[in-house]
Amino acid sequence: MTRPLFWQGVQEFPTFGDCRKEWLLPSTLGELENGFEGATVLCSGQVRARGNFVLATALFAVMDHIGSFLRDPGECNSNRQNIARVARRMPSLSDVHSIVATFGRNSLVHTAWPATMIVIQDADTTLRFGLNISAESDITNEHRKLYWKQYAEPLNSEREAQWVLKLRLNVYALLSELAALLQSGELHVDQQAFEEVKMEIGKLCYYTVSGDRITLSTKPSKRAGDDLSREMVRELRCLFARAADRSRETLI
Repeated sequence: MTRPLFWQGVQEFPTFGDCRKEWLLPSTLGELENGFEGATVLCSGQVRARGNFVLATALFAVMDHIGSFLRDPGECNSNRQNIARVARRMPSLSDVHSIVATFGRNSLVHTAWPATMIVIQDADTTLRFGLNISAESDITNEHRKLYWKQYAEPLNSEREAQWVLKLRLNVYALLSELAALLQSGELHVDQQAFEEVKMEIGKLCYYTVSGDRITLSTKPSKRAGDDLSREMVRELRCLFARAADRSRETLI
């Protein structure tokens, strides 16, 4: 393929092999590795936040994206399933892939905090478990560490401290495994499934506006016509008005 100045999305790649070579390796993985390297440099020798949550969020987002290609045609394309498909193929996560898929992304993305506790109850026992994310660049004793810690259940009115089993995962160790998986070229992607993913991603990235109504691809937005949508349309029209006298060849 002839590499253009800018790719406009996965839709431009005829096969997953092209997508992997031209986009996932140099751009998706490249940006992820640059972010990790930058965090390492900034935090070296300093007592400061190491980027635990930010790096983990980016890592799980990339796992979600790659995992979307690994499904069978017509199979579920949820965040959890996508992450699980990748985690199964990573040496240190293969036996905890469903745990990582459940705890790894949603709480970080939506609350900027990892899922710290799940309570499993049956007639005789109560089990409490939480995932811990580490961004120590020295991964010795920092990856797949299993330990106990006492916490108060956040929704328990009595707030009594309870013993919680914690699993610590190190994002640098996970990045190394993810990079090795993607660079190996051993990922088999069904062409029909790849076409389905291209269509789904295209729908997520394409909006239409009619009057003040926002439509996400062919599916009307649940928030179509709300105040924020109307404000967005007004802001967009202002940007087009500002750009009206500029050359179409100029990046604004």
